[in-house]
Amino acid sequence: EWEIDASKPDPYTLPLSNKSQAQICLELIEMEWDSLYHGSVSLHDVSASVFIIMGLDIEDTQ
Repeated sequence: EWEIDASKPDPYTLPLSNKSQAQICLELIEMEWDSLYHGSVSLHDVSASVFIIMGLDIEDTQ
């Protein structure tokens, strides 16, 4: 669509965020704690949020 009509949003442009990486990590951890508090059980040793945070840390070191 965008290639035909340039007035539409570019699907290849990432939206800007005013959140820091620390704020995003905190939100992920809070969501994980909330799901654990409500009885959700993880099937894996590493949760999805921890996996994402580890990926962000790896990206920072590169």
